Amino acid sequence: MEIVKEPSPLQNFLLFGYNGATIPLMQRTTLVLAVKIILAAAILFGFLVINAKNADPDMGWHLKVGQEVAQTGSLPSPDRYSHTMPGTRWVNHEWLIDAALWWLSAHNLWWLATVLSSLLAFLPFFVWIVRAQNFGMLWLALLGAASITPFLGVRPQIVSFAFFFFLFELLRRYFEEGRQKKYLWALPAVFLLWANLHAGFFAGLFLFGAYAGAHAAARWLEDKKLNLRASVFPAAIFTASLAGTFLNAYGWKLHAMIFQTVLSEENMKYIAEFQPLYSYFDPSIILLTGIALIFTFRFFKRYPPSVLAMALLFLAMAGTSLRHWLFFIIAAQPFLSLGVGYLKNDIVKASGQKPFSPRTVGALHAFAVGAFLLLSGCFGYKVVTYHGMPQPEQAAVFLESRFTKDELLRQVVFNEYGWGGYFIWRVPDIKIFIDGRMPYWVTKEGRPILAEYMSFFKSEQAQEQLLEKYGVTMLILKNTRWQKENDFWRTHIPAPVQERMRQSPRLKKFNAWLGGEAAPDVQEGLARHGWRAIYQDSLAVILIK
Repeated sequence: MEIVKEPSPLQNFLLFGYNGATIPLMQRTTLVLAVKIILAAAILFGFLVINAKNADPDMGWHLKVGQEVAQTGSLPSPDRYSHTMPGTRWVNHEWLIDAALWWLSAHNLWWLATVLSSLLAFLPFFVWIVRAQNFGMLWLALLGAASITPFLGVRPQIVSFAFFFFLFELLRRYFEEGRQKKYLWALPAVFLLWANLHAGFFAGLFLFGAYAGAHAAARWLEDKKLNLRASVFPAAIFTASLAGTFLNAYGWKLHAMIFQTVLSEENMKYIAEFQPLYSYFDPSIILLTGIALIFTFRFFKRYPPSVLAMALLFLAMAGTSLRHWLFFIIAAQPFLSLGVGYLKNDIVKASGQKPFSPRTVGALHAFAVGAFLLLSGCFGYKVVTYHGMPQPEQAAVFLESRFTKDELLRQVVFNEYGWGGYFIWRVPDIKIFIDGRMPYWVTKEGRPILAEYMSFFKSEQAQEQLLEKYGVTMLILKNTRWQKENDFWRTHIPAPVQERMRQSPRLKKFNAWLGGEAAPDVQEGLARHGWRAIYQDSLAVILIK
């Protein structure tokens, strides 16, 4: 039987160097470099396309607030955009970014915001691609890029993604490699800036504390004693960094707002990004989670304690709230890279005990290339079919053409939650019921405004009670009737099968993913209570009584 003993550089790259005792794992061949360049360009292009299509659903109020900050030099508090909670003092932790976004929009430079957001999101993946020593690392980089596409867009949280990556790289070099100590002196200033840009700085503080704690615990387990002297410097830097986060426009109220948001039951229950990881069906997220768990169980004893701790800690955080997935992607990079290396070593060991035949090598090559091409196709499909969150542009045009300014000011509106920010910016003469700033706000009766909003969808009786309580004169809702009539799955799957899918606990989430669980058709009940549509299109419907 013929044995392959000396794989080519490309074979070595594709198969983790399975027989690479005498061949370097990464040779700077033209082909390997071309693979990296093509992959990096594809990811960056995909991010640009998605960001061009998708803006933050709350972008409207971000722009309005940014305009006020830039033009008045003051923060927008108390609230003057809603009729449900006027005068509420609120914390806008993104005020600097909002001002910058408004300035770019006002000067027709929105394309620059798109490019900058794409570059910030792409930065970690670029670094990982450059570092990649084999095909497996590139495959995981592409999978990671595909998994964050639901979070992309011109969004302030992308700034925290970039800050978190910078901090993680710095802490990893210091705690795991014992170098670049001098750069830690800059962290208090970094956290001060971060706290004035986005509330994601709190994840950075958590990372810092977790890294320091994991490193100290690992040294204690190794030396059987606690080295206090080695802990003084990182503890001092952490304390200074924490203190720096209080030097913001709101002081301690910023930190209080973060705790209110994180601990809000309504956020966890109703807001998609705050819900558990398993509640969101995304193949790339599921696959990457599975790989992380397999690596954990297979190579648990081989991982350095701090690397394993960071990956599992942020995976657990993502498990409780999907919003933390972005941080897991960064914290898991060394973990995944080492896992690929351990897998390579197992392949080397297996080939040494029983060398692979040409047929086996060919099959492995075909599988590696096929899996990469399949993942590339899935990433491309995500990019091409991505449509973002549509906003009711035509409904806004109708309102401004149908009603005068005074008439709009007199309207008491109940609006779709995801459109509140849009109407704050696009039709500033109306006061909205709720928007993305308000989920954790509490009314004078002590009830979260988000719970008030959600009660509208419980029953016809609850609808009428809520509308009467607030004196609502106009409803701006999603046109669920049109969606039901034109939904592919509803028109192609027999009604009995749809009903069984809705009732089955095992099939319920799959049914929702297929589109079988559209929002309830509230229009029928509203019509019975005298509400009539004065405008509707495929997206929105406006009703008055």
